[in-house]
Amino acid sequence: MNRDIDTGRVIEEVRLRKCLWDASDIFYKNKDARLKAWNDIVIALFEDVQENEKNDL
Repeated sequence: MNRDIDTGRVIEEVRLRKCLWDASDIFYKNKDARLKAWNDIVIALFEDVQENEKNDL
């Protein structure tokens, strides 16, 4: 599987999730919140991925 990642889109998705970059955010030090944020970003970026391709990500 060879997919090009749109860097601008990644930046947009990260900006939407302050817990990943804003040290004053109450969830910044919350590992579970950060993990969920990254999972949400993956879902947003690869929403068109077929079920059989998900293990390749």
